[in-house]
Amino acid sequence: MDKKGDQQIGIGAFTELLKKIPPNDPIDYYVLCGKNEQMYKQLQNENHPRFIPLPYISSRQEPIEITFLNL
Repeated sequence: MDKKGDQQIGIGAFTELLKKIPPNDPIDYYVLCGKNEQMYKQLQNENHPRFIPLPYISSRQEPIEITFLNL
């Protein structure tokens, strides 16, 4: 379902990325999993302190609020 310019990352790519990001990294990475419950649960189980998986968000305002909370 990849379109030119539209990239989607699977859970395998996130697993590799988790290995490269140290727990004391100064950046928090919010991963919008959408309706992909398997990805959401797997990222939660990884328990990486810098990766914060987010489930499906129905409101357009929620991502904006999350962004401002972390500035």
